[in-house]
Amino acid sequence: MLLAKENEIKSEGSAVGKQIADVDTQMQQLSIIDDNEQSGYSHENRSELLADLRRERTLLESYRNVCEEAVSKIHYNRTGQVISDIKMDESSKLMVGFINTDGEELQVNQNITGVTATHGSRGIVGVAKNVNLDHFFD
Repeated sequence: MLLAKENEIKSEGSAVGKQIADVDTQMQQLSIIDDNEQSGYSHENRSELLADLRRERTLLESYRNVCEEAVSKIHYNRTGQVISDIKMDESSKLMVGFINTDGEELQVNQNITGVTATHGSRGIVGVAKNVNLDHFFD
């Protein structure tokens, strides 16, 4: 039941991320409209619209943060893990948390935060058991 709720809130957070991207696109489009264009917007109207979009973006960011916090708390209640602020670039690989464990490790509480993998780096952070790493470090 907790896993279903965690996934539901993750999906909601992803949807909000897409809404933020849409708002960013709208703001960018409004910013590049020239005053002389036949856009139908006066300078004052564009300024008001941009201000409204900035407020909308701020609210969406706040809601996304609430979703992320809720997912973190549900995940902790479900697994005993707090995992946050994990970043990696496209050429890197990370395994984070309980990896291929059999349940005994679930009695261990983990707080993993601030992990960054860049420039093709590889990392395993947490508890891993019987993990085939043959292709992980390729």
